Amino acid sequence: MDRSCVECGKTFTGTIRKNARTTCSENCRGRAQRRKAGTFSGLIWPEKADGCLACGSSLESRSTHARYCSEKCKNRVSHAKQTAKNRLAIANRSKIECANPYCTNTIQPFNARIYCSRVCLTVGNECRKGDAQGQAAAIRFGQLLACRVHFRACPECAGPVAMRLGNGTVKHCPTCRPQKWRAVEPRKTHTRRASGPPVLSVDQLAERDGATCFICLEPVDMTLSGIHKWGPTVEHIEPVSWNRENANRPDNITLAHRYCNVMRRNRDYSELEQVS
Repeated sequence: MDRSCVECGKTFTGTIRKNARTTCSENCRGRAQRRKAGTFSGLIWPEKADGCLACGSSLESRSTHARYCSEKCKNRVSHAKQTAKNRLAIANRSKIECANPYCTNTIQPFNARIYCSRVCLTVGNECRKGDAQGQAAAIRFGQLLACRVHFRACPECAGPVAMRLGNGTVKHCPTCRPQKWRAVEPRKTHTRRASGPPVLSVDQLAERDGATCFICLEPVDMTLSGIHKWGPTVEHIEPVSWNRENANRPDNITLAHRYCNVMRRNRDYSELEQVS
């Protein structure tokens, strides 16, 4: 028999049973149930689409109200909607400054991101180790000019090198220093060996000139080893690098502390300050 739908008023073919349906479709049935439960918001479930909303394929084998051909298409559309929603939320957030103290860029906070680039991430990690490491990293990536007081350029690679106070000589960076040492140290050793061994020992020099350092004029402990900081060593008044052939003559050698001998290097005595 013909019956009238309680939701949309359409006529449909029904039965005369006691529990016969009173709606023409599943859509109207759901709306009636939600209206009875007090949760109906006025939204109408869309009718069956002509094709999949994601890929456009046929929906003949799907249910009446199907909108996607598979769960893969449904998840892809849901992911795209959620991504667009997240991007809109991020765009509405206020920008923050890059956590690198040597960078002035501003970024959008996304997934706990606090650096604008990988370079700033590297510099920021070095800043956590100390101010000197952070400055060196910023100079290496061109974010900060080299400080004339604390840093100078390496003569080999032009990288930043920490300069010791009171030392005006140019030092090499940790990468170039071993290579420079392997090139210079053999030459210095060859120069010393070519001049031959000293004709007098430290004991003979102490007996001749007295156990007094020629540089600082302080007593020398002859019981100490020659490798000790204040141990006795042979001091060349005229350095070996100046006159290699006659450097070990008796009137050119004297006694000195090892520390004073090393600190003097091959400088003239007029260039030295009193070593305390």
